[in-house]
Amino acid sequence: MISVPLIKRDWKDNWKLVMTTTLFLLLYMGIMVAMYDVVKGDQIETVPQSFVYYLCMALDIQTGILDNLNQFLIDTIYGFCFLLIPMIFEIVAARRLMVKMVRDGMMVWILSTPNSRSRVGATQAVFLVSSLAFQTVVTIAVGIGAMLFFVPQDMELVGYLRMNLGAFLLHFMLGGFCFFISCTANGNKSYYRITVGVLGTFFVMHLLGNLGGFLSYLQYVTIFSLCQPQKILMGENKAYLFMTVMGLLGVLFYWGGVQKFKKKNFL
Repeated sequence: MISVPLIKRDWKDNWKLVMTTTLFLLLYMGIMVAMYDVVKGDQIETVPQSFVYYLCMALDIQTGILDNLNQFLIDTIYGFCFLLIPMIFEIVAARRLMVKMVRDGMMVWILSTPNSRSRVGATQAVFLVSSLAFQTVVTIAVGIGAMLFFVPQDMELVGYLRMNLGAFLLHFMLGGFCFFISCTANGNKSYYRITVGVLGTFFVMHLLGNLGGFLSYLQYVTIFSLCQPQKILMGENKAYLFMTVMGLLGVLFYWGGVQKFKKKNFL
């Protein structure tokens, strides 16, 4: 059970943040799909040991002839942009849903109404998940529309949907982590210190791990390693296992956040 008035207020207070992030994602998706029609058949080559060479490795960009649309989208979107931008949104949104409302005194006023802490916490969690789902659905729809318009012959819908499901589950998990921290942190500094510190470190480790060599071990100690677009695209069983783990971790984080909020001391 959620509070309808509260979730309406959440959308009213955060719609600019949601729409700005969504607009960036869908514009970037549309531009990349349109660009594929121009560069299709070209070959990506880099000079070994050069800056571009290492940059392509860090971003997990596959070299060779561009002949697969979904692979092109992994190289240009899902390996960096669609990891970083929604993560920034989740960090900001989760703070506004809990930490900011507690510090502003709004949460005390909300809890003075017949709404229980469980209901309020669940409502805030539902808003964060629904905003992520909204961004994903709109971006998918724009991507499909762009494919039908620019490159209908290259569209592989099943693989495209699998990639987006993997990306959503990753951010469902990351959003749950941010929500959990927002329910436990006592202020902006402690909240940002944990979320930005942990997720930022993991993200840098993820990029470094893509460089290979002795750095490749970093890929196994970061939560970003659970989302593997290449394996998702190929439909490997391991990818589905990791997607299930991300979903379960996300549920655990959101549930844990609500439980922490029920016991939180606002003083």
